[in-house]
Order: sequence, then C-alpha cells, then structure tokens
Amino acid sequence: MTVSEAVLTLRSAVGLTQERFAKRVGVSHKTIARYETDQPPGGNVLIRLAGISLGERHPELAEVFWDAYRDELLSSGVDLRLLRSLLDRETVRSRIVSTAARR
Repeated sequence: MTVSEAVLTLRSAVGLTQERFAKRVGVSHKTIARYETDQPPGGNVLIRLAGISLGERHPELAEVFWDAYRDELLSSGVDLRLLRSLLDRETVRSRIVSTAARR
C-alpha cells in the first residue's frame, strides 16, 4: 500500500470528510486531497498520521506511515542506529548516571 492509499484508507476508516480530516491532521483540505492523490506527506505529518492510525486501531496503516518516515530519514542521511541509541531511555539514563559518576 502506498502512503497516498493509506491516507485515503485512514480518512475513510474514520468516516471524515477531507475538511474535517484536515483539521484533525493540522493541514488544509487541499493538502489532504494532494496527499490522497499524488503528493504524499512527509516528516511530522507522517508521525501525526501514524498516531491517528494507532488511536483509531489501524496499526497496519501506522506501519505504512512509520515506514515512509523511516525511508525519509534514511534518504536524508540520518544514521538510524545512532538516532535509536540517542532516543533509547536506557541509553540516556546510563549516560546521565555515567556522567554524574565522573563528577
């Protein structure tokens, strides 16, 4: 499933018009129309759509949005292993403890 298909599927699943769905996502209804046809969203919108998908109990759609976000990060040159380690709670906690112990 493409991201555009996932946007349309999610909007249909929640039973909203393009205008109401656009308000929920935080974009204009014209932008939603573009997302559903030929210009898939990027960045923060993908994260919002994944969150809405999970909230509406559509994890399969959330996966489409997360995968697209991951692909966007990879194409920008972000090292996902480094990013994951920076965001991992245990890693952050151990770095704080380690730094405090050195003082």
